[in-house]
Amino acid sequence: SSSAPSSAPPPPAPISRASISKQTGLSKQTVSDLVRILEEEGWVRETGRTSGHVGRTATTYELVPDSAFMAAVDLGGTKLRVAIVDLAGSVIAEVVAPTHPEGGQAVAQQIGDLVEAAVIQGEVERTKVRQTVVGCPGVPDQGTGAVRYAPNIAGIEGFDFRTAVAEATGTQVLLENDVNLAVLGEQWLGAGQGIDHLAFIALGTGIGAGLIVNGALRD
Repeated sequence: SSSAPSSAPPPPAPISRASISKQTGLSKQTVSDLVRILEEEGWVRETGRTSGHVGRTATTYELVPDSAFMAAVDLGGTKLRVAIVDLAGSVIAEVVAPTHPEGGQAVAQQIGDLVEAAVIQGEVERTKVRQTVVGCPGVPDQGTGAVRYAPNIAGIEGFDFRTAVAEATGTQVLLENDVNLAVLGEQWLGAGQGIDHLAFIALGTGIGAGLIVNGALRD
């Protein structure tokens, strides 16, 4: 099955090279060189010039949202959801299916199949899908690529699940706890915007909690 997004996050505001330099601490020359490279390769584009303040105007730049895409995966014990998003965070396509009951390698391949289905649905250039992020129950082991303490999904604790998903999707893969991603999402665009202390409780096939303290995620 599939569904279309009802809303999208606001696009990132255009920014000048001087502002990037001030915010990052990089020299103006370094920022200019990096912006030039990014513009030549199609990642950013010029949007106009600053106005409304004293002093010289400055050229502003913005991301090119469709220069690359990511696959976002919500892996649950009963349901698997895959979305394709652009660099601005807008959902381009979304597909949902029951989680494969065999778990393990079968789920990794299912993720690959659903990524392909979402790419087709969203009419996205496949080579532009650069990264897959999997929100999964349990504790991802970043050293081995396995997922520990996820009893609702068979077979993802005993082998390199991250590599299996990477092979199935043809992308780099990041594993993260699903509720940690959820609380970050609420802080970014949801009920937790502007809040430095936030608790998120998830009730599904299992029960989980994500916690932000002093603006930072607590594992």
